[in-house]
Amino acid sequence: MDRKKIQEPPKGWGPSLRFLGVNQVNWRGLVGAPGITDAERQQLTTIVTEMVATPEWAATVARNQWQESFLTGEEFEVFITEEQQSIADLLKELGLA
Repeated sequence: MDRKKIQEPPKGWGPSLRFLGVNQVNWRGLVGAPGITDAERQQLTTIVTEMVATPEWAATVARNQWQESFLTGEEFEVFITEEQQSIADLLKELGLA
C-alpha cells in the first residue's frame, strides 16, 4: 500500500489503521423493515440505486476514501450471510461465543 496516497492524519491525531497498513473493513448497509412488500423493496432499491449514481455520492466516496461496493437483492443477502458467519467464527475463535 502506498502511504503517500493516504491522507496524513490531522495534527494532534494518531495515524489511522489504514495509514498503518491494516486492512480494515467497515461496511454499511441499508435494510428494510421485516414485512415490507416486494413493491416497497423495489422502490427503496430504486431510490438508493439512483442516489449512488449521483456526483454528490461520488464526491462523498472520494472525500472519505471509501472503496465503494454497492450490492442489492440476492448479492446483498449472500454478503450479509457470509459476514454473519465470519463474525460468528471470529467470536468463537476469541472465546466470546
